[in-house]
Amino acid sequence: MRIFNELFTTEDTEDHGGKRSQCHHSGHHWCGDEGPLSSWSGIAAYQACLAYELRKSGFDVKTEVELPVIYDGVYIDLGYRIDLIINERIIVELKCVEKIAPIHEAQIISCLRLSKKSVGLLINFHVRHLRDGIKRFVEGTDWN
Repeated sequence: MRIFNELFTTEDTEDHGGKRSQCHHSGHHWCGDEGPLSSWSGIAAYQACLAYELRKSGFDVKTEVELPVIYDGVYIDLGYRIDLIINERIIVELKCVEKIAPIHEAQIISCLRLSKKSVGLLINFHVRHLRDGIKRFVEGTDWN
């Protein structure tokens, strides 16, 4: 997935040997206009295919990671899940919506804060070109 080369900085991946994705155009083949998922909006399929492609490129990928809330020292399971965590450093939240809304941005910022991670990607698959559906969040620069 060539698009991820532009999104991951050296700081994002340096603890993992500086590995960057070498998937080339494969991501667009499964989610692009002619791909097998082009007319299907189920996030589960996009998530599974994205995780597969990233793993194939050597990334450590976890899916549907539980995100508990600790309040007043008490563990509260609210059923929150992070779509993907890449190399234990980058949170990825997936959407398939006509337009990313402020609530979607607030969701990933909340996930970043609760997980104590500093880099996140919000990916919307309901776009013609995948590069147009990706927004990168970095602690301190994109958070209000």
